[in-house]
Amino acid sequence: FEVQGFGTDRSTKAMLNDIAAGMQQLAPGVRCKSIVDMRRGIGCSPLAVPAMLRFLRENGSNIACTAVLGPVPLIALARLIAKVAKQKGVEFFSEIEEAQAWRMQFRLQPEEEEVPA
Repeated sequence: FEVQGFGTDRSTKAMLNDIAAGMQQLAPGVRCKSIVDMRRGIGCSPLAVPAMLRFLRENGSNIACTAVLGPVPLIALARLIAKVAKQKGVEFFSEIEEAQAWRMQFRLQPEEEEVPA
């Protein structure tokens, strides 16, 4: 998914709730590959961080890998959130082509399948 502008607590929660609802519609056992593109982002409210951590704790096991793109300050925050949430399979990039190539190389386990974005 692509984010832009400033992530308020309300907008971040709404976005993550929409993503969680979509993930719940997938067949049991399906894990996702994702690209989080924050290159047009300018920041987020510190009040949005608990919602991000909660999302990862509740849904992170359904995400096989995540490529994160963005400006240095947002990447630093994303690294911290991924570390605190103990989310595995997260890498950080500055170029979309690098992120897409990494994501394509990431192999899902036999019982997993890739869901088109």
